[in-house]
Amino acid sequence: MNHRWFPLVRKEFSRVVFSKAFLMLIPVLVLWGFHATTTGWEHLGSDMTVGFIQRASVLILPFVVFLLTFRAVISPRNSGSLKLTLALPLTRREILGAKILGRAAGVSVLMIVVSIVLSVLGACRFGMFSPVYFVSVLAVTLLYVTV
Repeated sequence: MNHRWFPLVRKEFSRVVFSKAFLMLIPVLVLWGFHATTTGWEHLGSDMTVGFIQRASVLILPFVVFLLTFRAVISPRNSGSLKLTLALPLTRREILGAKILGRAAGVSVLMIVVSIVLSVLGACRFGMFSPVYFVSVLAVTLLYVTV
C-alpha cells in the first residue's frame, strides 16, 4: 500500500497540536466544560463528569473545528506553501484527504486532553465515575468532532 500522503498528514497534525491556539483552547474548554451548570444533571450523581465532557464538546468545539479548518485552507495560500504542496506527486483528492485526516487527528488529541483533565477534576469533586460511560461518551465525542 502506497501512503504518499502520510507526510502531509503528519505536517497538518503537528500544525494543529503545536499551535498557540491549541494550547490556549485546552484551558478554555476545561473551564467551559467544568462550569457548574448542574441543572438536570442531578440524577447522574458521580457520573456528572461525563456531562462535563459533553458540555465542552457540544457548545464550543464546532466553532473551534471551523476555525482550525479555515486556517488549514487559508494559511498555506498566504504563506506560499500551497504551491509546494501542489508540486508533490499527489492528487488534489489525496491532498485534501491528508489535510482533513491530519486536522481531525489534531482536534481529537485536543478533545482527549480536555477529557482527561475534566475527568480528573470531576473525580476530585464528585467521586469516581463509571468508566463505561466515560469511554462511551468520549468515543461518541471523537466521532462527532472528526465528522
